Amino acid sequence: MTCFMKAHNLVGPQVRKQRYNLGWSQAKLATKLQLKGLDVSREVVAQIEGQIHCVKDRDLPYFAAVFQVEIPALFPEFPKNANLHDTMKRLLRDEVVEAPKIVMKSLQGVAANLVNHSQKYERNGTSPAPADNERGKAGVLNSRVGGNAGDQLL
Repeated sequence: MTCFMKAHNLVGPQVRKQRYNLGWSQAKLATKLQLKGLDVSREVVAQIEGQIHCVKDRDLPYFAAVFQVEIPALFPEFPKNANLHDTMKRLLRDEVVEAPKIVMKSLQGVAANLVNHSQKYERNGTSPAPADNERGKAGVLNSRVGGNAGDQLL
């Protein structure tokens, strides 16, 4: 299942569209914004376009001036007869999407055991005793065994 992060601005797609239509790179847009007085980097422009950077209303006049458009042109179209709340949820990607569940939860104990054993050996400056190198014992790594990496965990 694909998870989408909630959008932090509405203007990002229009900023990208305006920039693209003018044939500008993100770096060129950042430079033009800087020359107008808005201190942004190319990385911030990319984040704005990706809707992962919040755009303050006080920044909108700079974008409008650089693109030579009115401020409303920076916003998406809102369908006249559509439900405003539903439209905002869609534009802000505000739908609840569950993150994938941990499938192999049963292996957490094995991983903890592996870490605990390795810390014990590191602390004592020792390596596992030959008697500990039995097949099926979690947390013992035998570097002398060749083959696949998975075969080395005994």
